[in-house]
Amino acid sequence: MEDLNYPEINTLKEMIRKHNIKISVSQKKFLGNKEGFHAVSFTLGGKTFEIYADDELSDFDIKDPILDLLVVLRELAYYKNCYDYDLWCSEQMLDLKDITVLSYYRSLGGIYREIEHILGKIDPLISDWDFEMNIGAIRFLRTGG
Repeated sequence: MEDLNYPEINTLKEMIRKHNIKISVSQKKFLGNKEGFHAVSFTLGGKTFEIYADDELSDFDIKDPILDLLVVLRELAYYKNCYDYDLWCSEQMLDLKDITVLSYYRSLGGIYREIEHILGKIDPLISDWDFEMNIGAIRFLRTGG
């Protein structure tokens, strides 16, 4: 069923359908032991990527595939827009001296390019403002429509 009020939700639904996207979130494995920075198995087009996504607002707890995809896309877009490792760690509140964090960060460039090759331009479609203020399409998703 389409939601005529939020075309961005329909675009995310279509992305899930077209690429057979599956997302599995670990409740026990976190990047740099930062609780909330979940290990995520992100499968699309038959290929699985092991990534981490910061779920500061507990959106993964809702268990909605569209919302899960949105959290993953936001994480990938944030990586792409962040210009260096120190800033990325600082803004994510991760220890930049943690070798596990550094290793993961170094792997993200290749992961990002592979995902982008499959999906095209990585765009979460819902603005940071809407996301943080819990308005519009994100509120619709968080409240179950």
